[in-house]
Amino acid sequence: MNNLSNITAVILAGGLGTRLRSVVTDHPKVLAEIHGKYFLTFLLDYLINAGIRYVILCTGYLGEQIQAVYGDTYGPLRLVYSQESSPLGTAGALRLAEPLFRSDTVLVMNGDSICQTDFVAFEEWHRERNADASLLLIKVPDVRRFGQVLVDKEGRVLRFEEKNDKAGSGWINSGVYIID
Repeated sequence: MNNLSNITAVILAGGLGTRLRSVVTDHPKVLAEIHGKYFLTFLLDYLINAGIRYVILCTGYLGEQIQAVYGDTYGPLRLVYSQESSPLGTAGALRLAEPLFRSDTVLVMNGDSICQTDFVAFEEWHRERNADASLLLIKVPDVRRFGQVLVDKEGRVLRFEEKNDKAGSGWINSGVYIID
């Protein structure tokens, strides 16, 4: 596959944004402005570059503002919304949005982080391993701020470690997943 045009993308954009409250007091964190553009715009542009054409935005807190800004399309993207009436967490948001999926394979992204990656190569890596789910990891020089993901030689997740005072390089969760 040379692009992801047949893949459903899901952006998790329903969080309360408590850590950003001083910056985004009256709107969802995906509508935080960076260099004159909403943060969500950067994520949508990455999806366009990967060939994605269908995106579900899992919204919650002030989600109607996201829909008011973006509507039903952004460039070549068709946007649909799955609005939580109360916080459901990551798995709950995906379960609520599941009837909107148009493909068996789904690319899921956290709406509050950005990872510059080749989504097509990530999907190919996922296919080559015949995996049910894949988590994109990032190598960082110091994991203390993030916690870390420990993997075996084949790249299978062994365990997740919470943030702690143990310094050192390691793998962290990028917030990008592929699920079949």
